[in-house]
Amino acid sequence: MNIHDVNAVDLHLEDVEDYTADYPTNDVGYPNAENNMAPAGTSEEYVSRNNVSYRKAAFIALVRNNKWAFGVFGVVFIVLISAIASAGGSSRANYSNGYDDDDFYGVGVVPIEMHKSDVDAEVLSVFKKTMMAAYDRHGLDKNLLDEITPQRQAMLWMASDNGVNEIEHTEKLQRYVLAVLFYNTNMVPSVHVEDPKAWKVATNWMSDAPSCDWMGVECNEAMQITAIYLEGNRLSGGIPSDLKIIADRIETLDFTDNIMHMRDDDFEVFSSLSNLKTLLMDDNFLYHDKGLPPQFAAMTNLEKLRLSYNVFEGELDSEAPVLGAMTKLTHLEMESNYFNGTMPASVANMDQLTYLYMRRNNMKFNLNFLKDATFADSMFAMWLDDNEIGGTIPTEIGKYSSLASLSISKAQLKGTIPSEFGKLEQLRRLWLFDNKLTGTIPEALNDLNLLEVVELHQNKLSGDMPDGVCASVKSADYDYKSLTSDCVSEVTCKKSCCTQCY
Repeated sequence: MNIHDVNAVDLHLEDVEDYTADYPTNDVGYPNAENNMAPAGTSEEYVSRNNVSYRKAAFIALVRNNKWAFGVFGVVFIVLISAIASAGGSSRANYSNGYDDDDFYGVGVVPIEMHKSDVDAEVLSVFKKTMMAAYDRHGLDKNLLDEITPQRQAMLWMASDNGVNEIEHTEKLQRYVLAVLFYNTNMVPSVHVEDPKAWKVATNWMSDAPSCDWMGVECNEAMQITAIYLEGNRLSGGIPSDLKIIADRIETLDFTDNIMHMRDDDFEVFSSLSNLKTLLMDDNFLYHDKGLPPQFAAMTNLEKLRLSYNVFEGELDSEAPVLGAMTKLTHLEMESNYFNGTMPASVANMDQLTYLYMRRNNMKFNLNFLKDATFADSMFAMWLDDNEIGGTIPTEIGKYSSLASLSISKAQLKGTIPSEFGKLEQLRRLWLFDNKLTGTIPEALNDLNLLEVVELHQNKLSGDMPDGVCASVKSADYDYKSLTSDCVSEVTCKKSCCTQCY
């Protein structure tokens, strides 16, 4: 399909505000929240977030290079914390459903430890039977209800309400699963974060309010949970497998910008999320050493997948054809991980792909996959920088009629800039700096009247900067407009044309 109606597929160029911005602006916020914690999307906030991501990436690299040492330390630390918590004990107390806004390391919403003595034994017995039946139906481990686990804590919390067994069945299961999620992601240490703080915000969580009114939870008309939004809320731990109990209707999970740690069997929950359409988990500590976890292949209806700034490594689709199963993807964003190997052939077959962000990995490939890619008509923004990308830019780039933002900088590209770029009438932003491109800047770029950013420096280009490019960028109504080249010597750029010469 040829996409020109930007509203039809959520196309907004400001999602890629400037080259230092790593994530789209979130204009949704938390459903049911008294305080909207969504970022405002200013450039300062983008830069701040970028800096945090880079610091996190640096720490990830340190852990990755010392896996065994950190692993041993992590196990010892978790055992120690568990022992202290078990010995200390506490009585049932109310939860604070407000939030602490002093700074990232504020107290937040602390989970209260529940004990069997806090609940009526008969109420607990009846509720436990209900949950054991649910666990049997979904192939879950019933032993978790009898051990020192988030599942037992959630069960005891539910049973502390003497009327729990009178609650409508679906609502009962939803409240339980959300309680497990709360305990499983609140102040849970890992090898990456040894002393995580509590959730920042938890409006209505662990309260008598209907589950659909808990902050970040969205439901359909039948009051079944369809989405959970908990972005930037200081979640640790991981998504519990118990989510399988209510997985049938869930279409969106947003856990972006937290400190969650998942690996190996932790990903089993995704094998039941076949109806999921949006999975956003950028900026966490997700790990798998053979590309994407094979459990992800069950998400065949997925449309948006964002996993940037995690700890994934290995070659994509080498263990299982995960991306090959995601034929409906429109957003594939996995930059700043440790993926290696080539670009999977399955990516070129995603005929609805609109955003492709794969920069800052360890991949090695050429751009031949663009020659026959089925997403030529739908691609809107493609960023592939900071990978080992060899060869030339194929002339087939001219087929990408909806392309508005293209970035292939800090790579190994050779040859010339194809004149076919002149066919990209929607192109606004082009980054090709720090390559080995030769020849002149094609006059065909004069036909691109929407250009706002063109960065071509640190190449081997020569000749004149086309007047039309100068005019387009200069007249652009964009705060971050830029035109760069090697105009100190090789490229002639008229006065006040290039914004920076190298």
